[in-house]
Parts: sequence; C-alpha cells; structure tokens
Amino acid sequence: MRTLEQEFLNEETEHSTAAMLLLASYLELGIFMLYKTIELFIS
Repeated sequence: MRTLEQEFLNEETEHSTAAMLLLASYLELGIFMLYKTIELFIS
C-alpha cells in the first residue's frame, strides 16, 4: 500500500516539475520577445 502511495507521489512530483520547466521556458521566451520588441521600437 505504501509503495503505491509513494509511486503516486513521485509521479505527481515529476508532473509538477515538468509543468514548472515548461512554464519557465514560456516565460523566458515571452521576456525575450518583449525585449526584442522594445529594442525594435527604440532603434
């Protein structure tokens, strides 16, 4: 019973980590695009 519970928790952690990484990459891309747009308007 406990091993099944641990397996579930482990899977949950993996999913949340993947979600965080995806969110971080989207954020990074968004900031980069914003920076490029501002740079374009300034020059």
